[in-house]
Amino acid sequence: MANYAHYKPNFHIKKALYKFHGATGDYQNYFWEIRDGEKIVAVFLQEPQSQIDVIAPTPEMAPTKLDLPARYHYGAMFGTRFTTIAYWPEFKISGDKHEFHFVGSGDSLTIVESQEWLPEGKFKCRAKSVHRATLRIDPVFGYVFDLHCTFETDKFIKGGIEFTNLLSPEQSNPWPEKWKFDYTIYSSADTSAYVRFSSNLAAGDLSDEIQHKWGKGTTTRNGGLMAFVDKGKYSPALLRTGNATYVQNTCNVWLDQHNKALLPEKPDADGMYRVNPRFRFVYLPPQMANYLIENSVPFKLKKDSMVQIRLGVDEGFEEQPLSTSTSIRGICKGWWEKDFVIDQSLAHRGKKSIRIDGITEEQSHQKYANFIITPQILLEPNCTYKIEAYVRTSGNVKAFISADLYEWTPHDEAWLKKQQTNQSNQQNKWGKIELVFTTPNYDPFADLRFMAIGDGFANFDDFSFKKVQP
Repeated sequence: MANYAHYKPNFHIKKALYKFHGATGDYQNYFWEIRDGEKIVAVFLQEPQSQIDVIAPTPEMAPTKLDLPARYHYGAMFGTRFTTIAYWPEFKISGDKHEFHFVGSGDSLTIVESQEWLPEGKFKCRAKSVHRATLRIDPVFGYVFDLHCTFETDKFIKGGIEFTNLLSPEQSNPWPEKWKFDYTIYSSADTSAYVRFSSNLAAGDLSDEIQHKWGKGTTTRNGGLMAFVDKGKYSPALLRTGNATYVQNTCNVWLDQHNKALLPEKPDADGMYRVNPRFRFVYLPPQMANYLIENSVPFKLKKDSMVQIRLGVDEGFEEQPLSTSTSIRGICKGWWEKDFVIDQSLAHRGKKSIRIDGITEEQSHQKYANFIITPQILLEPNCTYKIEAYVRTSGNVKAFISADLYEWTPHDEAWLKKQQTNQSNQQNKWGKIELVFTTPNYDPFADLRFMAIGDGFANFDDFSFKKVQP
């Protein structure tokens, strides 16, 4: 139904200064609000990664004021984002020259952003990219962004160029009350059907471990789409409208989709490789979201199940391992790593626990000792959390759970706070361990690790990680 056929937008840009809280104190950043009259349709952030957070699918859903997160980052944005620069060769602005400007107002508004790489620059090549993101009103869908991209280079780049990246922060959030978008659905080049995988971190990690002649990732159909989909709800989608060969990769931390286009195998007569992909960002209405779910086929993953430890609930491990088709966002190992061991011979209650083999004291201080790769465990500001479990050790082992706090990513070595439960070394006897802590006035991440140090192993059961206040 063409609900917006006669709607007349008034698009314009308003520069705004937003204030946030962080580990080193309060700070502020400039953003550009993309407005329709007094309504905020989207927010454009230019540094360091150039992206548009789309807030509202339609005019009647657009707010006039934003609720700011404590901090702005991948886990706390204003809406589903798509990036507006070529991510090459780094995931940020990397050209020797960079420029952006706005064009138009009223019925349409365009953000033009370009990068240029010079032979004498850091990457020793000649290349140029231009992104044009145009906001308009579609008579059926409401707010739509058309993204037209051009890229040329004198250097062949195997694996292609990432032209835009679609990310929704709630999709990988491990807390049940925060979950959005149960599925990623896309048009595969290998079948006429839509293909889907569930929004758990195990499935996301497994979804693009496919080798094709250009590298790793899923080859997608020209003219098709990829979407984050919830049943009966508006669902963000990226349509591929240009004439190019497209590949997408799934991030194994945030579940965002790296949308790439491949360069031609041979250059033009002037020695330049050129590609001109086209995308369209739109929120699909609920009935179309339902259609995609009902008319898609499951992606065939390498593993049917993996241990995915649930947060916010009592985890007794009785249902573990969970299916990789679940919409539960539990914490899990990478698919290439050794999975958690489910022990069916020992349990505090029920029939199952997880078994953690002992490591040496020296190994325990290594950066990735017993590291759980996904997801990012984002905490809320000014909240009290409690971690508890029952532990039984075998051999000369001390066992505990650590939950160190950090500011940005699991690769950040600037730990804000080292913390752990009490230790247990009761052999052949179950003992309770727990940790209660309160977050500062911003939202740190927790690095959760089940630890057993010494010669032997430890079993953990009846685990929980919950917010207890407020």
